[in-house]
Formats: sequence, C-alpha cells, structure tokens
Amino acid sequence: MNIEIDATYRAGAIHPDQPLALPENTPVRVVVQPRIVSTTGLSREKTIAMRPAAPRFTADQLNALIEKYSVSVGSLPPDFSREDIYVDRRG
Repeated sequence: MNIEIDATYRAGAIHPDQPLALPENTPVRVVVQPRIVSTTGLSREKTIAMRPAAPRFTADQLNALIEKYSVSVGSLPPDFSREDIYVDRRG
C-alpha cells in the first residue's frame, strides 16, 4: 500500500500535513521530493513554518566570530572634525 502525503520539514523532522492512517511504530520508507509552493494565500504562520530556522549562537560563539572576522582600521586623527566629512577635497 502506498500513501502519498504532503508534509513540512521543520526543526529536524518531517511533519505530515494530515494524520496518517497507520498503526503506531509502523516502519515506513520516505522519499523526499520538495514541492514548489506559492506563498500567496498562505497564513502568516504557515509561511513562517516554511522558512529555515535561523542559526543560534551563544554570546561566546558570537564574540568568537566577531573576533575572528573583525579588522582594525585604526583611529581618526586627533584634529578630525565633522567638517572634514563635508569638505570637498577634489580641488
């Protein structure tokens, strides 16, 4: 017996859109074929459920990434002022 269903992949698991008429703990074979889905007409909740989860970082992991990829550009000269930003230096 083959059953074709629609489902959503989220949080590392496949969630059928409707309950399956199978006894609990029935072994099944799953063939995953992504569907092209138009978000027009979907509720906000269903649209959000379709998005991939954002990566989670701890504060320490985030600080390590900032440290790894940040660059130093030095400091501004002591006599730098807001006027220096607007001065036309072409001539």
